[in-house]
Amino acid sequence: MLAEHSNGFANATIDRLQHIVMRGCAREQSASRCEDSVISTLEELAGGDIRFGKWCQSVFARPDFLNACKVNYANSHWRCLSHQLAEWLLKCSEWSQRLTSTQSAAANMLLDLAHLAIRFRALEENANRELDQRKSKALYNLAYGLSHELNNPLANIATRAGVLLNGETAVDRRLLLEAIIDNAMRGCEMLGDLMLVAKPPNLELENICPASFLSAVVDKVSVLAAQRDISFRWICGELPRTRLCPVAMTEALWCLLRNGIEALNSGGTLEFAAQHLGDFIQLSIVDNGPGLSLLALKNCFDPYFSGREAGRGLGLGLAKAKRIIELHQGSLSIDNRCGGGCAAIVQLPICLE
Repeated sequence: MLAEHSNGFANATIDRLQHIVMRGCAREQSASRCEDSVISTLEELAGGDIRFGKWCQSVFARPDFLNACKVNYANSHWRCLSHQLAEWLLKCSEWSQRLTSTQSAAANMLLDLAHLAIRFRALEENANRELDQRKSKALYNLAYGLSHELNNPLANIATRAGVLLNGETAVDRRLLLEAIIDNAMRGCEMLGDLMLVAKPPNLELENICPASFLSAVVDKVSVLAAQRDISFRWICGELPRTRLCPVAMTEALWCLLRNGIEALNSGGTLEFAAQHLGDFIQLSIVDNGPGLSLLALKNCFDPYFSGREAGRGLGLGLAKAKRIIELHQGSLSIDNRCGGGCAAIVQLPICLE
């Protein structure tokens, strides 16, 4: 039992918190591999440690904390939760004052770990940002060269095949010519998508209510889900206005939703939800499929990386979706869910004026 003059958490609580903070620094671990979600662990600790419970109540009641963490709690992104926990252990550090001598060493170690976790996160983000910039530059050079060398021959093939098709009456030959045209156009589409990822255009953003175009996306996805015997659920709360390009954002969401459907077997479930969270609109796409391997999680946004067998998909869908969302000053994250399945989370800023 803690001495009356102590404000600190129990040593057992501090040990568990150290474990959570350290796990947040694990780069090669996904949410599906954690035995318990962070939020359930925090609830367990709060129920067994009165002082930690009171600290949680005071912190969780703050609007800025709730806005920052609500998204992560809802989708079991435990690495984000671990990082949030480290930040708030430092920000609301009254728990580390007036400690007993036995508590002091453990508390100081927890504070050191929190500082280390935040520093590690910052270094990781800076490294990833620099890596993305170098990738984009190399990809642009590659895409520009490919487009210059291949677009004209592909267009020429499609045009010549079209001329032959117009004068052809034999059914088998018409099918062959149509296949030639389709594959030539597919090659042009791949080059166009690669250029979009490497050097995206300037989008014309409109101040609109997203529900006006989301319904069209939902209708399109519902048809594909029915064809694949997939249970599709659409949940939409009241949404504020945001600035976006409906055509581009429709394409990005279609890539994400189609990717989710193609990851499921017959009888699977896909949920698409939209809600207002703080200064953002969150769009979540959650499936109950097998999830992604660690290799796929690490490379899923790389152009031409595909977790499916050769011939299925261009390997550009997620890269294109991420680039389009970033052009809207938004963010896209993909992770496995505790309990199975995968979640893609899109956040778009709302119009504040």
